Amino acid sequence: MKRIFQLLLFVPLIGIAQDKGIRFQHGLNWKETREKAKAENKYIFIDCYATWCGPCKTMSQKVFPLEQVGTYMNDKFISIKVQFDTTGNDNDTVKGWYADAHQFMQEYKIGLFPTYLFFAPDGHIVHKAAGAFPNPKTFLDKVADALDPDKQFYTLLKQYDEGKRDTTMVRRLALSAFEFNDQDMAARFGREYIQGMKNVYTKDHLQFITRFTTTSHDKGFDLFLHHADKVDRIMGPDHAEMSVMNIIAREDKIISSLEQPGASAPDWDAIYAGIKKKYADSYADRTVTWTKVWYYQKNQQWANYTKSLIPYIEKYGNNTPPFYLNNYAWDVFRYSTDSTELIAALSWSRRTMDKEKDNAANMDTYANLLYKLGRKEEAITREVIAAQLSPDDKSFQETLYKMRKDEKTWN
Repeated sequence: MKRIFQLLLFVPLIGIAQDKGIRFQHGLNWKETREKAKAENKYIFIDCYATWCGPCKTMSQKVFPLEQVGTYMNDKFISIKVQFDTTGNDNDTVKGWYADAHQFMQEYKIGLFPTYLFFAPDGHIVHKAAGAFPNPKTFLDKVADALDPDKQFYTLLKQYDEGKRDTTMVRRLALSAFEFNDQDMAARFGREYIQGMKNVYTKDHLQFITRFTTTSHDKGFDLFLHHADKVDRIMGPDHAEMSVMNIIAREDKIISSLEQPGASAPDWDAIYAGIKKKYADSYADRTVTWTKVWYYQKNQQWANYTKSLIPYIEKYGNNTPPFYLNNYAWDVFRYSTDSTELIAALSWSRRTMDKEKDNAANMDTYANLLYKLGRKEEAITREVIAAQLSPDDKSFQETLYKMRKDEKTWN
């Protein structure tokens, strides 16, 4: 799903006819759409998309043409496809939507594609949703919310403004705004719901707090920073620490500047000192140690990358999931010739196999590390097992061939 960073005009596309799926209307302007909906007593469904949006194409090609989707939608909605970027091929009908497009973009804060707008038969907005839903049932569940006054986002928002503010409503408003990337509204309702929690130490509440903790000023940040042990007992190891570290890194001016193309080499000591001053040695060390890994990988500085991986995994990698740990071990195999680093990666690889005994990819990584360390016979034994675990993957047979011929298995 691609995020929009500038205002784009929104215009309708003359839709392709679909025999069994959603019957999108052709050639109607906004005024005519509302008149048709009112006359037929149907809701209005607007599919907001852009020509460059891959998830939008998935919906148009895989979901909207389905018979079960068309059967449900055509009975209840006047449906319109609306193109939200402008191209040199826009025809007069498309251009006829420009004025309404500008108003819609501003009023409904469309910042993600695809976005879906839902209007009542009299033309007033009732609901909004966003995202690609390859599972048609998930999409139809979202559509059903648009027909339920107890779930319609704009209906609930109106009731809230009129003074009805129960916790269930506030939670739904927060989660809905989060879903379609209205950051200001999500933060507003998220804070209000969190403020009303009587007991934050439940899994459901901590999951909600995590989702709506995005800055160091949020209540959840203080909770995670000062009560990590209590949080982690419920959410799992490292949950609180990782949440805090991500926000620290996001708000650190030097770290955030590293995102920019052509950024100068970082002053790690300055980053460490700045974080230590605001928080503590432990968070300064963990944040800097991880940022080095991220930075060197991003800039393909492979020698520094593998060197920085070692202290990060040794200090903070006890709870790294096997999939990621295997990837790190494989990176060391690919990019390092240092025996100390290869031996460290071999120990990580062993950990992944202990947790996932029948995983061919883990076994293959372990075998390749053994081979690069010169332990050929052990490597071949392990690679045979990898090939047996995944007989359809020919790459394992190719690796075995290279090992037996004393050829390199890395580039």
